[in-house]
Amino acid sequence: MVELCAQFIKEKKFLANVSDKTCKWYKASFDAFMKYHKGEPITQAHLNGFMVHLRESGLSAISANTYARAINSFLSWMFENGYLKEHLKIKKLKEEQKILPVYNTQQLETFLFWKPKTWYDHRLYATICTLIDTGARVDREILPLKRENIDFENLLIKLSGKGNKERLVPMSLELRKILYRWLSKHDYELIFPTRRGCKQVHRNVLRDFYELCDKLGITGPKRSLHRFRHTFATEYLRNGGGELYLQQALGHTTLTMVRKYAQINEQDLKLMHKKTSILSRLR
Repeated sequence: MVELCAQFIKEKKFLANVSDKTCKWYKASFDAFMKYHKGEPITQAHLNGFMVHLRESGLSAISANTYARAINSFLSWMFENGYLKEHLKIKKLKEEQKILPVYNTQQLETFLFWKPKTWYDHRLYATICTLIDTGARVDREILPLKRENIDFENLLIKLSGKGNKERLVPMSLELRKILYRWLSKHDYELIFPTRRGCKQVHRNVLRDFYELCDKLGITGPKRSLHRFRHTFATEYLRNGGGELYLQQALGHTTLTMVRKYAQINEQDLKLMHKKTSILSRLR
């Protein structure tokens, strides 16, 4: 089984062109399954028991389903290559419907009206503005971004997303000004480099961001850079942007994830009720 998993990951990497991060996800999911499975023949009962084990250990349905997706991909590969006589599959759990956390207008204005002072401040400010304006992923798309990926004349940014799939996303005139000014402060190829021109480590960017949040008085357990992506998507749909356009902007392969952003919050409901209330209209 261990050898088969290694072969599966190798083929995914070199034939399907999946990223190193995805390969690590496959390996971590397989290791978790093998600790429970203990090398016995794979049966549907074992697969069901694995999901029960994950839930009993405290994992949410969403987290358990991430393991299921990886194991299911491995099971499909085994069946297609003749290592399994039956195409087994883990049935995914019903996930709790939660409203994705977003930054409100006041919080966004706090970030945008912050006055950076140091070189590091300006780098973080430019990073935050890019996330707000594009909805891009931090680690995979923003930190590796290079000068050649920015088309200032046509207001376009070339991003390389999951599976190294490239896409062009528009940027605003405001972001062009911010990036132009920021790039005048260094000569490195990377847009958001370290002081020595290397790629930043994601956890260091998060550290700087958390320190900024504390400084600006933005509190709460859900402060994150990825939350800007949720905010971008929610505001995009709320202001009339179509799902297909948002799918392209975010780099999703299907509309399934995009539709999770079509959330209706309490304020949206109040505004719509004010417009459509029968009593308000007739009395």
